[in-house]
Formats: sequence, structure tokens, C-alpha cells
Amino acid sequence: MTDTAELDEDPWAWLYAQDGDDGPAWADVVVTAVVEPVPGGNVERCRREVEAGDVVPDQIVVDDPDPGSAADWLWLLTADCEPSPGALKHLLVALDRNPDLDVVGPLLVEPRRHGPGIVIAQYGQTISSNGRLRSLVPSGELYQGQLERADALGVDAAGMLVRGDVWRELGGFNRDLPHAFRGIDFGWRATLAGHRVAVEPAAQVVVHAEPLDLGDARAAGLAVVGAHLTPGRRLLGRLRLAVMSLLASLAFLLGKDGARAAGEITGLGRWIGRRRLRRSVALTARQVSSTPQTRARARSLRPARGAGLRRGLEGAAERISEWLASFSGPTDAPSLDELTGDEFAGVRRDQPRISPLVVGLVLTVLLAAGAGRALFRAGSLQGPWLLPAPASWLTLVQEYVAPIAGQPALHTPGWTGLMGLASFVTGGQPEWLVSILVMGCVPLAWLAAFRLLNQTVASHVLAGIAAFGYALAPVLAGGLNVGSTGLVVFAVLLPVYVYRVRFWLSQEETTWRAAAGLGVWGLLLTAVFPPSWVLLVIGLVVVTLGRPVRTWLQLVLAAAAPLLLLVGPWRETLLAYPGRLLTGIEPVMAGLAPPTAWEVLLGRTAGGTPPLWLSLVVVGGLWVVGLVGALRRRGRAAAAFAVAGFASAAAVLVTRLVVQVPPGEWARPSGMELFVVAAGALILAAAWGLDDLSSDLRGANLGLRHVGTLALTVVIAGVLVLAGGWWVLAGETGLHRSGVGSIPPFVRNEQTSPTPGRTLALELRDAEVSWSLLQDDLPRLGDVERGLVASGDPEATRLAASVVTRLTSGSGDDQLLPDLMTLGVSYIWLTGGDAGHRLAISNTPGLGVGTGDRDTVWPVEGSGRAVVVTADGRVVTGNGQELPAGTELRLAEPADSRWQATAGGRELAPVPTAGFGQSFDTTGASGVLEFGLRQGPDWWAWAQLAGLALLILLAAPGLRRAGEPAGPRRVEEQRANQPESAPRRALGGER
Repeated sequence: MTDTAELDEDPWAWLYAQDGDDGPAWADVVVTAVVEPVPGGNVERCRREVEAGDVVPDQIVVDDPDPGSAADWLWLLTADCEPSPGALKHLLVALDRNPDLDVVGPLLVEPRRHGPGIVIAQYGQTISSNGRLRSLVPSGELYQGQLERADALGVDAAGMLVRGDVWRELGGFNRDLPHAFRGIDFGWRATLAGHRVAVEPAAQVVVHAEPLDLGDARAAGLAVVGAHLTPGRRLLGRLRLAVMSLLASLAFLLGKDGARAAGEITGLGRWIGRRRLRRSVALTARQVSSTPQTRARARSLRPARGAGLRRGLEGAAERISEWLASFSGPTDAPSLDELTGDEFAGVRRDQPRISPLVVGLVLTVLLAAGAGRALFRAGSLQGPWLLPAPASWLTLVQEYVAPIAGQPALHTPGWTGLMGLASFVTGGQPEWLVSILVMGCVPLAWLAAFRLLNQTVASHVLAGIAAFGYALAPVLAGGLNVGSTGLVVFAVLLPVYVYRVRFWLSQEETTWRAAAGLGVWGLLLTAVFPPSWVLLVIGLVVVTLGRPVRTWLQLVLAAAAPLLLLVGPWRETLLAYPGRLLTGIEPVMAGLAPPTAWEVLLGRTAGGTPPLWLSLVVVGGLWVVGLVGALRRRGRAAAAFAVAGFASAAAVLVTRLVVQVPPGEWARPSGMELFVVAAGALILAAAWGLDDLSSDLRGANLGLRHVGTLALTVVIAGVLVLAGGWWVLAGETGLHRSGVGSIPPFVRNEQTSPTPGRTLALELRDAEVSWSLLQDDLPRLGDVERGLVASGDPEATRLAASVVTRLTSGSGDDQLLPDLMTLGVSYIWLTGGDAGHRLAISNTPGLGVGTGDRDTVWPVEGSGRAVVVTADGRVVTGNGQELPAGTELRLAEPADSRWQATAGGRELAPVPTAGFGQSFDTTGASGVLEFGLRQGPDWWAWAQLAGLALLILLAAPGLRRAGEPAGPRRVEEQRANQPESAPRRALGGER
């Protein structure tokens, strides 16, 4: 071998200097460079780079490396790589310092592009248990000398320097594998045979290789890993590899990387279909004689167990960090030019040492804990507008898809199903979800508003103060006091939607991902408040004026997504009750009391609002501050103020109306959601208009502007202190926690038994009678729009009202008992009243003996929601019960042509019934009784779920890179995994 420079002229001579003038340690070592032609490579270019190196091999051949070659060392190169001038020298230096090395590879780097530094393409090789080839450090990182020589399971075929006897012992590369996988296959076999493989970062090779076909790469990885499965685990191991490939394909599809998803499936098919590939790789692997020690060493050089999970967690943490970074807003930190400027010392920056995000979030959470101090106890959260949540998310979903008896045009609204699906976030418990939303409304709304404002105003402090003002809007409207779940959800989602609109339009080129995100948030807003859709469409059209066609097409997606709610029977409900489009969820609970116009402007449209004077001061202060902001800056601040005026006018208009809503009752739109819109717009007008106000006053003489600013500051502080104080003291006193209902346990057990009945609950207070029919597990969230009892059937309501009047008046007529049976009432429960009232009810012919003192219960024998008329009377039965012998099955349910009943699998014929109820002929029938409403096609529910899932998939962030780099491996860890150094031996020759 000849050296291209004299020893005393070589700057690296000190690395390999010998005693006297004996020359480098490899002077007598024979190195043969083998340049292998590959598609797309340039053999002559690679050869020229080899000949121009600091150390030139003894021989350069252009051909596939021959395992039978007698060379001491083979330097394997592919025609698509270019070794650096010192590449071979550094490989030889590594061998001189570590004579026990048998295979050493260089650091592969990418071709130099514009920009500084060396970009790592690959630093050694390892392979995961699922067959994924990985570099020891992530590809794409800058190399700045931070890496050291390290052991590896394999090195790439481009630039590998391998001892000749090891090459001959292992039979060289497996030619059935792609070039990218030949090095890892050879290195794994070499490690099992007791040889040592390492990577030397000082030796560098530039690679120009084209990306490997994803299917071929996956098949090769599966073949290499499958070849090293232990004999007893091969079948299960191969099955696991196939399943993991399918799961990975699904994950890549969810990550919107269709190419890699297809590559997983294609690679799995090629691995299964290419028998020659599997057999050849397995055969060469099994020919290696290994020991427990070498197998343990090979395992230590592969990714540790759970490495994939750690990478996933790191990716999730990175996404969370990006989300948190969106709260930081535009930075106020000085630039380098400002730091070096003469005027920097006199400029103060609005950059608090403590994060406003942390301060604001902690403060709002503490205040929320104080406001809900009475709600931290066991029981279900309830309020004037808030019924107890169901025990399971499945109940909400089932009610969403179930038909409603006697109301073919009535269907449960979409918010019910969405609430059930959202309960997965809280472990399938709707009660927890409702509690978090209602009790945490202000902190959640503050967080969402702060994120938006912090991106649009320069002062972090101003953003936090303005966000707090917005978060108190549902409190001022009385929404928390009455437990309006729809309002609190709307208040949290509104700033999120506005933020997403800004994000969508702030990009250099609008994306479909951002538009899909708008569609998801718009669908949720529309579900809890249908008029949102009109407001959102108008807003989107206004902000996209003058945008390119691509943006308008994305706008169509964002605007059309909420219409998913109309896919299915609910559109028939809206056609029957169009007034429902103007209300929030469960509008019947809002009442019919008409507010005056000025009360609407102050947000006083529901119970539980602050005292009148406080509403005047706080809401009036918001209008004043918003007006000042609009006058100071006539642009977007004035536009926001105009939106506030429009929303207020709309609130006044809708609260003048009384509309019919499901299940056929009358209600008045509350207008609370529109008040929140107006309050939010006023906050934006104030924040945008007053932003950077202090800089305008800095340096100006004391005058009216300073006085006005001071007065404005006092107004803002007073508004926030009064509103926040009232929230903590009385803003949630209308809510309470308790058990669901207070009826006697045996009565409730009867309602939920396999043979259920209803309970007629009577309450007598001050000579006034109030009543309700109770069934199942009592009224729950989502039941109101289905009709609390008997689907809101008018005939059942009239009959029940008549029964109550006759019972409490003591008429004692003989028709009372049959009417109670028609309604399916099995118990009468009286609270309040006196002995006279109890005596009047006890005198009802056929009624059982009442028990109890203050609360009295009378049983109605032989009555239930399903009874069979027999020769001896009536027998109470239920769904799934053995059918008693009789002539007629009577259901205390609204008549409906969709009712069907079977006994022992035989369909029962319906019998015409006058008035309330549904009957079937049971003459001669026997067996298990099954009855229910005939379910229509449920394709619409699956279509809605698929559409929602597709929207979420499009809106979700995609995978960040096309490759899968491994996490960095510390040099110290690599050294710890290395065995004790073997005795030094010559670079050439046999062992």
C-alpha cells in the first residue's frame, strides 16, 4: 500500500505514528476496494474519489465483492457513494486502535446543500423487533463532531471495511436483500459469530442513493427479523410481525401518510409471497454458529424493549409542546439589533418574569374551586336547567339512535350522541364530563380565550385580563347558576373556533387540514346552538373575501361539515319543529318568561343572574370599554364592536319569539349564547383597541389622556372584581349535588325492574298541586327533547292531569283505577299536603293501603307498563319475561304502527285501541315475550360517525417525517454495552 503524502506532512500523523520511521501500522496490510455498480450510480466518480484519498487501497476492482477473495481487508463501496479523502485512513486508524474490530463502517452523510454543516444520513445500523431499520442517531441531524466511535449491530454496505477471513466465513452479502439491508444482515450474522462491528464517525462517505421502495424495504426488514426468530417462537413471531404491520398501516393511515400505509401492506404481501427471500435470509442466518454470549451481545445492540413506545411518547410530548407554544403569542424579547442599539437601555419590555398563562390558569382554577365549594361531594350535579347525567355513555348513544314511541317525526338531537362519545375522555362517565364542563367553565373558557388573545395583542398581561372578562360572560348570563350545559360548552368552543379561523388564514397557503379542523369545531358549536351555523358561515365568507379559489373550496368543507347533523331522522324533527333551530339544548327547561329588551342587552334572560345594579355596572362597563377601543382604532376593533351590536340585536329579536320545540311544547329562546358572542366581541374590541396604550402615553406630558386612561383602568378593574366576586359568592349557588331523585328506594326499584311501572308523583304546597309521571331511572340529561314520559304524548298528558285533579279533590270515582292502569302507574307518591289530602287519595276505589307519614305511597295493584289480560284479571309482565296465558297484551305506551311484539318467536297481531296505549292479541301464544319499536335502517348513524371520524382524521396533525429515525444513543451507554477489550491482534491475517 502506498501513502499519498509523507508522514511528516500528514496532520493526522500523530494518531498513528510508530517508533522511528517504521511508518503506519497498516503498511503491510492489503486492502482491496470493491466498487459495486448499482442503478443510478456513477462508478467512475466513486473510483476517482477513492484514488484521490489520503490513503489509496492496494487494488480497486469494479464488480460484486467475491466471498472467495483472498484479500486481507475488503473496502466495500457502491457506485452511488463518494468517500471523503480521509475516509479509509480513519477506518484504518480505528482498526489500529481497536485490533479486535472485524467490521467498521463510516458515517454516511447527505450531499452538501445550501447551508452550513454536515447532515447525517446514517450513523451505524440496528433493527427493531418489528423489522424497522434504524440509525443510531436520527437522520437529518447536523454533525458537529458530537459523535464517537461506537459498536453497532451493522453498518451500511456503502463504505464498510471488513476483514477478509470474516467475509469468507460468512459468505459475504445476501444478494436477495436490497443494498440498504445487506449491511445489517451481514453485521447481525457477524455479531452472532463472535465478531465485532463498529461505526467510525471520523470516516465519512457521501451517499447519493435513491430512496428504497417502501414495500421492498418492509419485506426486507420482516425477512431479516424473521430469520433470527428462535425455533420455538417462529410461528407466533411471524404472526406477530404480520399483525404489527397491519396495525402500523392503520397508524400511518391515521397519520395521513398514505404512502407508508400502503408500503406496510405491500411489504407484508411481498414478505409472504417471496419464498426465496425468506428462505435465503433464514438459511444464511441459521448457518452461523452462535453462543449465549454472542446472542446476548446482539440483543444489546438492538433497540431496547419499549423503544417504540418511548418514541411515540416523545412525539406526543413534542405535539403538546407545540400546543403550549401557541399560548406564548408574539414574543416581546429584544432582537440582536435592539440589544446592540444605543437606545436599548432606555426601553422597557412588557415581558413578565412569571408566565401569565400559569398565573391566569392557577387563579381561575382557585376561583372556580371557591365558586363550586358546595359541589365537591358525592352525588349527581343538578340545577334548574340541568338534569342528572346518565350513568353510562352508552345510554346517551342508545337514546340517540333509538326511535321515539308515538312520534315518528321526532328524533334525539345530535348533541346527545356527541356528549356520549365525548364521555370517553372521562372514562365513559357523562357525570364527570358534565361536572368538568360546568364547574370548570371559567378556567376552560379563559384558557381558550387567552390563547386567541395572546396571538393578537402585544401585551401578555392585557391578553390575560381580557380573557378573564370573556370567561365571566356565561356567569353574568346566569348560565352556571341554572346549569346550562349547552351554554358552557358554547362559551368554551367559541374562542377555539375563532383561533382556528385565524390559524387557517394566517398560513402562506391555506390547508385542507385547517379547514377540516374548522369543520369539526363548527359541528360541535352547531350541535349545542344551531344558530351558530349561520353566524359561522357569514363570518367565514367575510374573512375569505379576496382569497384564492383554493381557500373558497376549503370554506365549503368548513361550512358543510356541521350539516352532518342533518344526516338522519333529526332533519324530520326540524321540519316538524323549525323553532328548534333558534334554541339551545333542551329548550323547554328555559321557560316562557319574556325579558325586556334592555334586560337582554344586559344578559338577563335566565334565572340566576346577578343583581340588577351589578349587571348594569359590569355589562355597561364592557360596552364602554369596547366603545373606547373601537374609537381608538377604527379597523378590526370597530368591526368587533359592530359584531357585538349585531349579536345583541339578534338576541333581542329571538327573545321576542315563542316557538314550538320537541316534543311538541312551547319555549322561548334564551339568547344567552348570543350574549356570550356579544360579550366576546366587546372584549376583542377593547383588547385590540387598547393594545399598546401605555407606549402612546410614554413620554407625553400629563394631561387628559392620562386621566382618561386612569379612569378606564378603574372601570376595567371594577368590572372584573365585581363580576369575579359575584361568581365566587353566588355564581353557582343554583347548582347542587345529591342522589338522583328522592323517591323511596322500593318505588325506584319497581321502575327499573324487569316488570316496570310508572310513579305518579304529587307535591302539595300552599294549596297548589304539581305533578309528574316518573319512569325508568328518573329524568336524565337528554330526555327532555324525547319527552320525559310517554314521549310527551298529549293524550297521556291530558289523562294524567285529569287523574291528578280527581285524586286530590277526593272525588273517589270508579274510573280512577282504570285510568291509573292505562297510564301504567304502579305507585302514587305524595309529598306535602295534610291528612285531608291523604284521606282523599286513600278513598280511591281499588287503591292499595298508603304507607308513610310525610311522604305517603299507595300501590296500584295489577298495574304496570306492560300487562297481560287474563281470565282472572291482569298480570304485570315485561320485556324478556315468560308470557302469561291470556288474551291481550297491553302496553302503557303511545300507539305507534312501529310497535312489534313476539312470544316464543311468533309475532303477535296488534289490536286496535281507543285512547292511550298499544295492544296485541296473545290468544294461544306462549314463550318469552319480546316487544319494542321497529328500528329503521341505522346507516345514517354510521354515516355520521364515519363523516366525523374523517373530519377528525383530516384535521389531526400528520406524521412529521417520512423516515423513522431512532433516538440518539449516548456514547457512554454504548461503551457500557461493549465487552472487555480482546487482546490486540494484527490488522491482517487469520485469528
